Amino acid sequence: MDYSKLSKDELLRELLSRDRFIEIYEEEKEKELDLAFAWTGNLGHWYWDVQANIVKFNKKKATALGYSDDEIPDNVGFQWFTEKLHPDDYEYVMQNMRDHLYNNSAMYEVEYRIKAKNGDWKWYHDRGKVTRRTDKGEPIFLAGIVFDITEKKEVELKQNKLIEMLSEQMKLQENIYSVIFHDLANPLNSVIGFARILKDEMEHNDCDDTVKRFVDIMYQSSTNAINITKTLINWTKAKRDLGVDRQALDLNSFIFDILEEFDLQIKEKNLTGSVLIPQNTKVVANAAILRIAVRNFLSNSIKYSNQNGELRIAYTGSKLLIEDKGIGMGQEQLEKLFKSVMSPTFGTANEKGHGIGLMLVKELLDQANIAVNVTSTPDFGTKIELSL
Repeated sequence: MDYSKLSKDELLRELLSRDRFIEIYEEEKEKELDLAFAWTGNLGHWYWDVQANIVKFNKKKATALGYSDDEIPDNVGFQWFTEKLHPDDYEYVMQNMRDHLYNNSAMYEVEYRIKAKNGDWKWYHDRGKVTRRTDKGEPIFLAGIVFDITEKKEVELKQNKLIEMLSEQMKLQENIYSVIFHDLANPLNSVIGFARILKDEMEHNDCDDTVKRFVDIMYQSSTNAINITKTLINWTKAKRDLGVDRQALDLNSFIFDILEEFDLQIKEKNLTGSVLIPQNTKVVANAAILRIAVRNFLSNSIKYSNQNGELRIAYTGSKLLIEDKGIGMGQEQLEKLFKSVMSPTFGTANEKGHGIGLMLVKELLDQANIAVNVTSTPDFGTKIELSL
């Protein structure tokens, strides 16, 4: 700087500012280890004389933006940087600084994009603090540190794009399952219907035992096929919606909708069912996960119920109860209930399992913060409690 061209007042202003910088710089260097600025991988410190509006900074910040040393003014004000801020970040950054300057926040800390000389946008993490104020609380001096986080942001952007792509693939997968289910549902329901008619007819007429057995196999296999497909759809939806906010559900409608899926199995065993849920009961839960859990527990209750047995579904004290009077379980079976070591078993009518497994159900419930408790007594039945 050519001091010979400065007026007396300008020279005095410059000297006072330099004195402040030297004084503060020496103080900051002495206590640098105690400051909250000594982070690893930093690009450099900066200091701002607020009253003179002069910023001293590590020139790497400017050269990283593509500017040479001779393109950096001798006295840089804060505007030299703020005018290069991304339009979407400008007001946020300025308000953050205003809040700190006027003592409305303990620290100035922001992430922003700043335009490089070639037009590219660089990302910076900036953190600063007023280190000296007047007796009236007006800011005199700020010290801070700035980091180039462009590479980190680029990685985050790639990750977000990958997540979006995977999400779209999962939605496509769910749609494919739905199409498969609807394409299979009509012919399978026809097979189930005809098989049911044949079973009813054979109960009132003398028929060959082999024919009866084949009809039973046809009926059970087609029923299992529909249930397997439904399970795939619900499983895919539940995995996709794990991070989705919970929603308010009308519990009566929700339960009766699931019960309709088991209408044939309930009639087959001539089970007596009761639903004791107060009208207009609302619960907040992840619908896809709760549906999978209720379907699997209800399926097991039907599977292990005896002919002419009882089913009970109730809601009390924020707990959804699914209870049967079936064959029940002993302590050893209970301990293995949600573990992979549990061996598959057949129901009271020789039904074969077709669910996704209680271990996976428990995993989903844990992620949805739904607690489950199972109590059971051999020959007296099982009770499941879901805490919603």
